[in-house]
Amino acid sequence: MQKRVSTFVTLLVLLSLSLPCVSDDAKAFEPYEAWYVLKLGGQKAGHMHAALKLEDGKIVNETAMILAIKRGETELRIEQSSRFVETTDYEPLSVKSAMKLALMATEQEIDFTGDQWTVTAKNAGQQTQTKVDPPDVDWLTPGGMAAYLKEAIDKGDKEISVTTLDPSMGTTPVTIKMTRGETKDIEVFGRVTPATLWTTTLTNAPGIEIQQWTDDTGQPVKQMIPLMPGMEIEMLLADKDLALAEFDAPEMLAASFIKPDKPIKNPRKLKRAVFDVTLEDLKEKIGDGIPNAGFQKTEWVDNDTLRIEIDLSKPATPIGTDNDVAYLNATSMLNFKDKKVKEVMRSALKEQDFILLGEKGLRNATPLAESLRNKVRTHIEAKDLSVGFASASETARTKQGDCTEHACLLAAVLRGAGIPSRTVTGLVYADQFAGERGIFGFHMWTQAWIRPDGGDKGYWLDLDAAMPGQVDGFDATHIALSTSAMKDGESFNEMVTLLPLMQGMEIKIVETEWAE
Repeated sequence: MQKRVSTFVTLLVLLSLSLPCVSDDAKAFEPYEAWYVLKLGGQKAGHMHAALKLEDGKIVNETAMILAIKRGETELRIEQSSRFVETTDYEPLSVKSAMKLALMATEQEIDFTGDQWTVTAKNAGQQTQTKVDPPDVDWLTPGGMAAYLKEAIDKGDKEISVTTLDPSMGTTPVTIKMTRGETKDIEVFGRVTPATLWTTTLTNAPGIEIQQWTDDTGQPVKQMIPLMPGMEIEMLLADKDLALAEFDAPEMLAASFIKPDKPIKNPRKLKRAVFDVTLEDLKEKIGDGIPNAGFQKTEWVDNDTLRIEIDLSKPATPIGTDNDVAYLNATSMLNFKDKKVKEVMRSALKEQDFILLGEKGLRNATPLAESLRNKVRTHIEAKDLSVGFASASETARTKQGDCTEHACLLAAVLRGAGIPSRTVTGLVYADQFAGERGIFGFHMWTQAWIRPDGGDKGYWLDLDAAMPGQVDGFDATHIALSTSAMKDGESFNEMVTLLPLMQGMEIKIVETEWAE
């Protein structure tokens, strides 16, 4: 069962994105440095460091974040950093970012200097490189954004809109909108500062409002993101010693569970279910963000309620061939070209399977996909919560992890076998988990693109290698909330659909039907 770890990191990346580094003379770029304490639910959970400086005649923006949380008795440490280099005229040159959620870091570098951007991703000693076209919109580098924000704040603008790019979340620019509020004294760690409230939203996180208190130079003093009822992420301006001080990591697993209106008996044998997912203004917040695919169909009851039907005997209406090569590409998270991942794939296949793989237009790949699911299930021997979000390359070697590792490794070996695949983040029901009973917990599994007749029609087949049901290896308590092709640098972007759902989502069980 997934831990919401990926979404926590997404939220913190959003915090760093909305953290402008502003000096008294933005164009001169005097050295700037700030330290922040991170709190989760009122408890210290880590720190963040930001700096803007001149280095060899270039502007360099650096950020680094460390976060530690507990899931039960297991502590997970997450590290994220970036280094953005630009000219003094705010022209982007390169950026490097790293995210460590598991035993090994995932690194990404973007070279902005060519007609196309070169994106290089590294993980577990493996490297992938792709070319992407620059976005057809104007956007500002960190230095350019700092100068722009300082000028807007100095002019007394009530509303500010600026578009920038956060490399840790992909190559798609993000528009930040800030609305000025009241000004009052704010106390942070015993220091009182006159500060102005800004309500900040980002286009890649609809429905989420960041509350920022900034001093008269525009430096954030306090930032808050509501995560769920009674739980918020805070970033508080501090000195270096306070930011780096030791702390006990807060426990976060139980806080993420959702208790439905009544328990579900024999959940692993459930073959059909209807759920109502409710949240105030849900339709306005997520639109059509929840997928209609796999065995899941959705229908709006009203603005607050989405009805979700999962029927394992009726896959969603078959649609035309899914030609998106993103579902077949090797990425840093799903690198099926890695020899260790290949070994996992090949050990699950029989000679006849290799013959099928060589045929153009493979007919009904369901048995092959199920064989790969079973192989991944047995390959991962240590099934625990100690890994954050490991790539297929890491998991093939360590044989360790929970649902995220199962989902990524299965998606990788499916692509290696020529079957389009993607990961699914959602919810699954458990009779008992981590000391709680009868709850929905966040979870990740895999979908494979299947063409039953080998023609142009197909559907997404749900496959769960971590938590198999007793109805064809799946069960109808799986509620899909978002899907991801796991493109380099964009996997977190595709998970932000979940952010509004964290703020008080409720689940009502409408209908249930079990297998014999």
